[in-house]
Amino acid sequence: MLGRDIELALLCDVARCEPAAALDALGPAVEAGLVRETGLASWAFSHMLVKETLYRDLRPAQRAELHGRAGRALEAMRTAQDRPLARIGHHFLLAAPGGHADKAVAYEREAGRDAHSRLAYEDAAFHFRRALDALDLGSRDEQVCVELSLELGESLRCAGDMTAALEVFDRASGVARAIGDHALLARAADGYAASQQNVIDPNVVERLDEALAVLPERNTALHARLLARLARALTFSPDWQRPEDVGREAVAIAKRLADPATLALVMNARRWSMRFAGAEETLGISTEAVEAAEAAGDGAMAAEARIWRACDLMGIGRMDEARAEIAEHERAAEALRQPWHHMIAVRFRAMLALLEGRFEEGEALVADALARAEAIGDQNGQLIHWIHLTVLRRDGGRYEECEPFARAIIQLWSWNPALRCALTLLLADVGREAEARAELDGLAKDDFAIIPPDLNRLTALANLSEACALLGHAAHAETLYRLLAPHAARNVVVAGPSICTGPVTRFLGMLAAAAGRFEEAFAHFDDALARCEQMRARPWIVYTREQYARALVRRGAPGDRARATAFASSALALASEIGMSANERRLVALLSGVDVRHPAEQK
Repeated sequence: MLGRDIELALLCDVARCEPAAALDALGPAVEAGLVRETGLASWAFSHMLVKETLYRDLRPAQRAELHGRAGRALEAMRTAQDRPLARIGHHFLLAAPGGHADKAVAYEREAGRDAHSRLAYEDAAFHFRRALDALDLGSRDEQVCVELSLELGESLRCAGDMTAALEVFDRASGVARAIGDHALLARAADGYAASQQNVIDPNVVERLDEALAVLPERNTALHARLLARLARALTFSPDWQRPEDVGREAVAIAKRLADPATLALVMNARRWSMRFAGAEETLGISTEAVEAAEAAGDGAMAAEARIWRACDLMGIGRMDEARAEIAEHERAAEALRQPWHHMIAVRFRAMLALLEGRFEEGEALVADALARAEAIGDQNGQLIHWIHLTVLRRDGGRYEECEPFARAIIQLWSWNPALRCALTLLLADVGREAEARAELDGLAKDDFAIIPPDLNRLTALANLSEACALLGHAAHAETLYRLLAPHAARNVVVAGPSICTGPVTRFLGMLAAAAGRFEEAFAHFDDALARCEQMRARPWIVYTREQYARALVRRGAPGDRARATAFASSALALASEIGMSANERRLVALLSGVDVRHPAEQK
């Protein structure tokens, strides 16, 4: 019952005998080959079957008594800092029927904390579960049960088992609610929300609202955390103002507390929930979150905040810095050993591969990202996968394959107009003009007021702008141009991270051309090409050159046909090189003079 290895000092303590008597007892076993000497005053069973057979011969009461002795002996033999926590916990757990349940709880809990601190999250969860088992064998304390469950849930979350973590936090909430411990109820809600990353879940909002309503102490770190979690959970809610208000309140409390760990979490959540803002403001918030997390020594939060900082840097074209942040996040993911961060790292690699036109590599990374998302129960995995596929399939001439999922997700999240904007572009791109126009007109009411001021706004406007230009809708083009123009210095980056669809000036160029303002269009296209070159965004170079060529042909001024041919020829060469088959077909037609229009313009 001491395990496969036998230490003389421990054996003497458990058997309550002198060393000479223990050596005499071991002699026949060594001679029979059942036990072998492994070192000075140490032995091991020759086979685990020998140990198991002898163990089964012990009566249950004997086993419990001997395990209790072993636990006490190990306690006495080592200092508090040097005790083998897991081993002692194991013995006291097996001795629990004989009255050692409290010690089993304490040591298994400490073993769990030790494992978690070493980033061994699965081991930590194992020990916390054993502590809960031991609690059931003694005088069960419901408060301790909730506290252990919260630690278990956190280890499961870090291990990437989000489904199990949510179940544990849910049970902890139930017990805390039953015993009327509002502080523990709030901590359980905090853990539940943390385990439901980036997902629209009414349960999260309901739990956080409940916890905030009964929170015993206000203006505390926990209060700020709950408000921040709530703001993030409300990011895509139909009530556009509430996440803004809740987020600002969380920031105010965190600033007063001057606690960097709380500030880091709050600012990261604020970056999710804030209303659509200028690029420098959003970058300032994500940077503050990173700096606060680093000041607090919170590597996991620093890595999470870097996700937004990388996207914000990409959004203003500071690509070298963005790539550096992505690399730093990947290093942190390796150090943290958290599957969720590994998944994000793969998404970033997929994002860069698609941006740079490395489609074969991108296809493999996109599949890897989805597999990792499904493995940890990330409910956003399918949506991010679809966003990735919209680039891969559009550039490969198979855009219509993305339609079924688009319609399914629109039906599920019918209140989210950003998804309808993506569908509108798809329909326009594949030449289904009537359907695309119907969608565009439905979204255009009151100057596209239906599009909320959330983090998807720029992406939604960009998708509508491209659809509008393809459809040649001059009136809507003027409105969309006015909405997009203030953001001309930005790139369109879809959160997740998922994709970057290039400079806003590409979309402004298309809109200006659709409205017949060709000189403005050409200036925007020139700017877009320069930005794409700087980003190494080869697919968007192809699109911009193609759209530039079409605008020149439409204007038809002296020299325009020659310039259009040059742009189209260079676009065709690049499209052929990186495998953009749909663009190749259109560009060949453009250069042959068969039809210079996009399919959507042929109606």
